Amino acid sequence: MSILAQRLSSRIERGATRNVVHPSRIKVYTQNGNLRQVFPSGRLKHTFDASHGVRSQSDYMEVLGAFYAVMGTPYDGLLWRDWADYIATQDNTVCTAVGGGTYQLGRVYSFGGVDYVRTITRPVNDGTLAVFDSGGSPLTPTVNYATGTFTVASGTPATWSGYFDVPVTFTDNEWRANLEVSTQNLHLVNQSIMLEEVFE
Repeated sequence: MSILAQRLSSRIERGATRNVVHPSRIKVYTQNGNLRQVFPSGRLKHTFDASHGVRSQSDYMEVLGAFYAVMGTPYDGLLWRDWADYIATQDNTVCTAVGGGTYQLGRVYSFGGVDYVRTITRPVNDGTLAVFDSGGSPLTPTVNYATGTFTVASGTPATWSGYFDVPVTFTDNEWRANLEVSTQNLHLVNQSIMLEEVFE
């Protein structure tokens, strides 16, 4: 999978609607009305409606350009900053060993003593990413910023800090917008512009 390492403008991202979806949960109601749930896959998916962040013609043209880049070139998607959740700290992260001395960055969501670990594949390469051992001492990582994996020369990684993006693609195969005419000028009105997280 080839993700274009480019984000949309922050003004578009910040205005978007954010959703977290379980893509395969099955709800079964028994004859007496009880609910039974089946979770075939435990991986939650993040989706975004970018149309709410489009406020100008330049915003519109930027998102339209991104649609053409994803749909008409070898790229499968682009990067997205979820402004509601993009900061990794030592308190909300984990480093998971994946074999061969390699570790994977993870974001931890906790409630009632239960943890859900989300794999982070696109940490931001801005010089802020740091890795720590269980005692909080910094380690020296060699990071693959296209996978979120890393190695260290010595020590055992436990947590990390920095920023991360979400790899996304357009959910729909078509672009929908309409042109409205007023006495002052023309307005481009978007339908929903849905983006969904892709798992690399």
